[in-house]
Amino acid sequence: MLRLEKDNGWILITHPAHGKLAGHFAAAWGNETFLHPEPIDLVNLGVTHHDDAWAVRDADPFVTREGLPSAFSKELVGTYDSFEEIDMADYLAVRGAAAEKVAEHAAYSAILVSMHTHNLLTAHVDPATLTEDQAGQLDTFLKEQTARRVAWIEACSTDPKLTANATPEALQWGFEFLQACDSLSLIACVGYQEPIFLQHEHPMADGSKTKVRCEHLGEHRFHLDPLPFQGSEQSFSVPYRFVKGIEFQDNDALRRAWHAAPEQMLEISFCKRS
Repeated sequence: MLRLEKDNGWILITHPAHGKLAGHFAAAWGNETFLHPEPIDLVNLGVTHHDDAWAVRDADPFVTREGLPSAFSKELVGTYDSFEEIDMADYLAVRGAAAEKVAEHAAYSAILVSMHTHNLLTAHVDPATLTEDQAGQLDTFLKEQTARRVAWIEACSTDPKLTANATPEALQWGFEFLQACDSLSLIACVGYQEPIFLQHEHPMADGSKTKVRCEHLGEHRFHLDPLPFQGSEQSFSVPYRFVKGIEFQDNDALRRAWHAAPEQMLEISFCKRS
């Protein structure tokens, strides 16, 4: 779940919906100056479905110890608390299932999702905060993920249609592209208000690479510099539910509010500097 606080409640967006929004960004990415990785259909598949394994948990949301909806929030942008107050074993199970679900459709896409997971659990986790048991679970999980990637890469390397894109360089580009679209979706869904760069530098048509700076303009509108989409402005939409109340007594209270709330569509737009 992702959350955006309003005066009298929360905009709540599920992880799968956030992933689909990231997929819309991936599909729209590319213009006379920005390139996108290939094969874009398989890269986009990974981007779109990288968080689908959260669907079951998000269907019945949880509260934190403070009574807030347990969710990714604007406070976590740029830092990322990977465990989001979820049991380590449960968290790793979801992360592992994310890649496996995608692998049912395309091994290439699953590689990118697994690389994303590996990065979250290495670059963004402080080992000092883990118990000995948690550290052991994490180490085992990362080794299993590495083995899965090796198998998937081997399968793609022997596929004539994918051989040219199964190189370390091509996979790295796809992974970085996934993370850029993911970070833009997170920023947009939680209404992050400080200027921030999307993850990684991105290839341009002239052979250079550039970072993309995102700045909140208010009312779900953002400025991207440079804009990686066609035209001077692009709008996207993502489904959400609005639950009234800031704090909830328990899980049941939040779930009643969640299931009673109608699904609505949130429009988010991005523009270039005028």
